[in-house]
Amino acid sequence: MHELNEVPKYSQLESINPGFKVLLWDLDGTIIDTEFLHVASTKIVLENHTPDHHLSPEQLTRDIIGFTDHQIFERMQKHSLLLELDIANFLIAKNTVFTTLLSKTDPSDLCINQIRELMAEAKQNGIKQMIVTSCEKPIVDILVRFLKIEKFFEKILTREDTTENKPSPMPYNEAIKYLGADPRQVIILEDSFTGLTAAKATQATTCKVTWYPLIQE
Repeated sequence: MHELNEVPKYSQLESINPGFKVLLWDLDGTIIDTEFLHVASTKIVLENHTPDHHLSPEQLTRDIIGFTDHQIFERMQKHSLLLELDIANFLIAKNTVFTTLLSKTDPSDLCINQIRELMAEAKQNGIKQMIVTSCEKPIVDILVRFLKIEKFFEKILTREDTTENKPSPMPYNEAIKYLGADPRQVIILEDSFTGLTAAKATQATTCKVTWYPLIQE
């Protein structure tokens, strides 16, 4: 596995996997840094429904960072929080808050400009690109439109598109199959343990990206 602390140039990806033809991107933590919005929106939902909860800000952040909404909801319920909600209503509540917070955010605060440059250069060189994410489609659609990056991708694969999600390799394998690619000619960019587990289970070249700082409180 390769580690990338900074967004690479296209030539750097070529040196990692000469002749690669496909570039698969995770979304949150890789293309875009919305972890602070996910943390803030989850905390607001929790305050609205369980204002006297016993979790510290630090513990809450640990239970949110790097996890999908479904995993976050499960963790809250294990703490005996949000018991009056089911997953569907939790998602509605969180996505409503998330969208409001997003509308007040500058796009340049969410996405490093070099990422757009890499996407554009890859497209110019005939590289097929897809987003493969465990986020729900409504939020993914909002984020992609917000950043105006949909033109770079052949397809966007979200949580609802596969019967298994990361850490299962199924989402990445489905993307590779959709593009008719040889896994050995694929580069996957991922940031989280869950996503890296999924990526490494394929035969694709896996790159762990750490160009966005981990939130700490």
